[in-house]
Amino acid sequence: MIEIFVEGNVDKNFINHIIVNILKKKNQVNFNTLNGWGDFINLKSKFNEWIEKNIPVMFIFDADNYTHVNGGYNKRKNFIDEWIFKNYPKLKYSLFLFPNNKDQGEIEDLLLDLITEVHKHLKKCFNNYVKCLENENSLQYKLPSSKDQIYAIISALENSKLDKDIEHKKKGNYYFDDENIWNYEHSSIIPLFNFINDHIK
Repeated sequence: MIEIFVEGNVDKNFINHIIVNILKKKNQVNFNTLNGWGDFINLKSKFNEWIEKNIPVMFIFDADNYTHVNGGYNKRKNFIDEWIFKNYPKLKYSLFLFPNNKDQGEIEDLLLDLITEVHKHLKKCFNNYVKCLENENSLQYKLPSSKDQIYAIISALENSKLDKDIEHKKKGNYYFDDENIWNYEHSSIIPLFNFINDHIK
């Protein structure tokens, strides 16, 4: 058994689909959804149990950007590594930070890359919308986040199952098994594939 910790339901559904359906891994995994990446510190009661039972742990979080607390790839990785080394040096763990385990960003940056070519123009449409808000008055209007962008793009797909099942969308189910939406052969996903292959059999 491998314990996997992620930040939200979108992350969980996406990674689970990759593990089970794309890479077809056999190891049993158990997903745990945290209330943000920093919530891993509150797992103190579990760390000793995992160490004692030699249970491997995977943390898959957003790197975020430098405007966030401990944001940016290097700063976030160093914070997590140093905290675990200081408090639970015997913990067997691995860490991946979206989008590619080297740059700042988040899972939505990766997902935007994976949108199939036939729907790529929706990204341009959304960018035009953002530019419109900026030109009007960026202080008056709240600019959408990348989470808003991926949600809007998926929502716009008329033939997508998402239009017929709003509850699925609210639960972070973006139908990652739909090849009309997602391209799992894009080079941007290789770092995540490599990470999973290295740590899950």
